[in-house]
Amino acid sequence: MRSRDTEKTIRELQQFLREHEDEITDEDSMHRLAITFMSQHNSRLQPKQTEPEDASDYLELAEAASSKKKRLEYLHKAVEVEPENIDVQLELLLAEHEKQPNEQLPGLQCLMEQAEKQLDEDGIFEEFQGEFWRAYEETQMLLPLAILYYKQNQFDKAKDYLNRLAKVNRDTKKFMRLEAKHDGYSLRMEQGMYGYRPGTIEELVDAYLNSTYLFNATPYFSQWAYQYLRTQTASKKKKPKNEE
Repeated sequence: MRSRDTEKTIRELQQFLREHEDEITDEDSMHRLAITFMSQHNSRLQPKQTEPEDASDYLELAEAASSKKKRLEYLHKAVEVEPENIDVQLELLLAEHEKQPNEQLPGLQCLMEQAEKQLDEDGIFEEFQGEFWRAYEETQMLLPLAILYYKQNQFDKAKDYLNRLAKVNRDTKKFMRLEAKHDGYSLRMEQGMYGYRPGTIEELVDAYLNSTYLFNATPYFSQWAYQYLRTQTASKKKKPKNEE
């Protein structure tokens, strides 16, 4: 059930979109307006900070930046503040190679290895091995890796990352079905109002919105991924219990 504050925010968002109706030409323009509204809304709720204090502050500034140059500047600052932060490094990597998706592949693999090494050194890998991928292997790495391997016709590796993604996020097949249908409206409706819940379609939509250029550059990936996941589901249903 929605709280009163949430309902009020939704009504204000709807009013904001009506007031800027002439600026809405497609789903992307509507989404940009919604982001603008939420940025203004959040700034009214939170006290102003004179200077950024940590990497998350710089990430917020990067998201609201009006140009790619300024966005990269804030992301580099975030890395300077927290050089071991995998999320920050990921954001910078995706932004730097936004127009050259294939250039992201080595960097993504390096970040995955770095994350595993950090966890192994801390002794976390052994303790949480069953939940390792859910808690620590970022969906925003798994999804681009699956797409990039597919783009390079390395289908076995693409399936491997797709399987990992499906293992930690129960809504992977649903997400692929909607994306394969180019149902952008339904995807937007699945977006979390205040961040996302890990392991749900909200998380996948967030990853999608951060890498739409990958989907645009690889238009048949979602159809392929959805068909593959359907086949996997059918195989599990047919598998005898004594083999499980």
